[in-house]
Amino acid sequence: MFSLVVKKISTFGMQNVRKVAIGFFIVVMLMCAWLTFLEAPAEKRIDDGLRRALTSFATARLLNGVISVVQGTEVAFEPMGVGMNFAPGQILDPINDLVEHFSNLMLAASVAFGIQKMLINIGSHWLVNLALTLSALGWMFLYFRLQSIPAWLSKCLVVLLMTRFAIPIVVIGTDVLFQQFMANQYIASQEVIAKAPTQITDFRTEVPTPTSPPKEKSLFGKFGKDISGTIDDLKSSLNMKKYYIHLKQEAKQLQEKAELWVEHVINLIVIFILQTLILPLLLVWVFYVVLRSLFAPPRIQ
Repeated sequence: MFSLVVKKISTFGMQNVRKVAIGFFIVVMLMCAWLTFLEAPAEKRIDDGLRRALTSFATARLLNGVISVVQGTEVAFEPMGVGMNFAPGQILDPINDLVEHFSNLMLAASVAFGIQKMLINIGSHWLVNLALTLSALGWMFLYFRLQSIPAWLSKCLVVLLMTRFAIPIVVIGTDVLFQQFMANQYIASQEVIAKAPTQITDFRTEVPTPTSPPKEKSLFGKFGKDISGTIDDLKSSLNMKKYYIHLKQEAKQLQEKAELWVEHVINLIVIFILQTLILPLLLVWVFYVVLRSLFAPPRIQ
């Protein structure tokens, strides 16, 4: 008997605590709705994210253009009369495809940030605040009067709370996670990609041209000219061969840098997908589950 009384008292106390918690939560939400506490910090974080996305988009387009120019470069050699062709820009073909996809993703991320900002403006409209206030007051009246709450009213309240607060809370929460876990990686990868166009343009593909020997009029001078021309041809062939070897070494170094660029481009892709797609959807789902469990109390018998 005593344990039953204690259990009833405990249950009654938990119900009162729940009522106070729900009432406090609704009051805070209504204050935030009308006083716009969340809009300014959320919009600032959206602007920061949009700036990062546009910076990466511009870098990707510049890198794509530079790679396209280098890909059309072909070097022709004729050491000792033997023709040789070398196209060093072709080693950048795989990363060029990746950079094109990356630039498209950065454009999509920029659009996503713009949509988030528009949704914040829609959610903060006074009509949404008015509908939220009326729904919340009606729900609280029935709840504290221990009356059965219609399912449609609870659903309407959850939808209005999602419309008003989901995007600002998700934006702020996503930015906190970005600053905590992804900001340093973004800065490091963006710096590497930003230097890539300059490193590609520094890759020289000019072939040295042999100098023509001076003209001679005498027979002896003509004979000396033939010998000098042969020697110059040999020197020119040797120089082009050395240049060919040097160019191959530079191409190998450029390929190693390209592999590093691929790694950092993929890092940026992962960061922006997390920030604009996966984390927002996850936080929206968590916020919806919390609201649904909070505003769907059991009906009073």
